[in-house]
Amino acid sequence: SVTNVLNYLHISNPTIINEVKKRKKYTSIVSNRELFEKDKQYLKKIEGIFLEEKWIRYYPHASLLSKTLGFVGHENKGLSGIEYFLDEQLRGLPEKILYHQDAKGRPLKIDQRSKGDLPENITLTVSKKIQEFLEETLHELLKNSRSNAVGGLILDVHSGEILGISHLP
Repeated sequence: SVTNVLNYLHISNPTIINEVKKRKKYTSIVSNRELFEKDKQYLKKIEGIFLEEKWIRYYPHASLLSKTLGFVGHENKGLSGIEYFLDEQLRGLPEKILYHQDAKGRPLKIDQRSKGDLPENITLTVSKKIQEFLEETLHELLKNSRSNAVGGLILDVHSGEILGISHLP
């Protein structure tokens, strides 16, 4: 039952519980939550409960290089920086499922599936140590000067690779 699922997921907000119980159509109960395999298996056995897997973007060094990397919106679509310019490669293409449905819109039978493209990894030439140095230096410059903005770029003169890039504010 819905109550069992909500209890299992530790959702105790009465407003959410009542709203979910009233719904007859697709209702997203929880998003952006990582589940253990045993939780997935338990939830898959419950009639009317469907699990959707979503890709997320991972930033291992938090805000370092953040202005260049950019960010994504809640739909995981790149909105600025590299996230925007390389969005399709980073996101991949979704799997498409064609199915028949009943009069209430519930899926009955899968007719056809087409596999999507997996997201690609993007490798940058930026050096973590050099980027940290550049960002610290630019913060000091902005704080100790009368400038409204500062920026910097550090290149490898032999290869042309970008080793550090930033601007403030």
